[in-house]
Amino acid sequence: MSELSKRIKQRREELNLSQDELARKLGYKSRSSINKIESGDNDVPQSKIEAFAKALEMSPSELMGWSEERMQYLRENRNTVIIQRLLGFMGCKIEMKWSELEGNFIEPAGYTVEYNKASFDITTEEFTELINSIKSYISFKIHELSETKLSKQESDNLNNDKTNEEV
Repeated sequence: MSELSKRIKQRREELNLSQDELARKLGYKSRSSINKIESGDNDVPQSKIEAFAKALEMSPSELMGWSEERMQYLRENRNTVIIQRLLGFMGCKIEMKWSELEGNFIEPAGYTVEYNKASFDITTEEFTELINSIKSYISFKIHELSETKLSKQESDNLNNDKTNEEV
């Protein structure tokens, strides 16, 4: 069961809501969806985070378990978060692990990677190297595409100029 699943169940119980009541608040047809989310069988769709937070009378950040330090880190590392999401679309889930001091999330303490039905941990340095490699490759491919497209445009313009001169 994920931490998010635990927080949803705990908060629902704190508010004395049944799974049926929470399901109705969220527009689900039955409690089975809530049951599957709380048991960890299903993930909460990203599109439903805000609705869950509202139904559970908390902020999306609180629902996700994000401290102000963690939110600041995520704001400062927006490009990294975007690449993590891109990798998620490709079937590679990377979750940040946080070091904890007196109950507050302070800094990244590594990452857990889930890929091809395997799960393993990598260090922050290995993750940074992966992200930099991905950024470098994307930059290279965009440069390569722009060079190809610009070269083709120049060629097309030359051909158009020659055609116009002949007319």
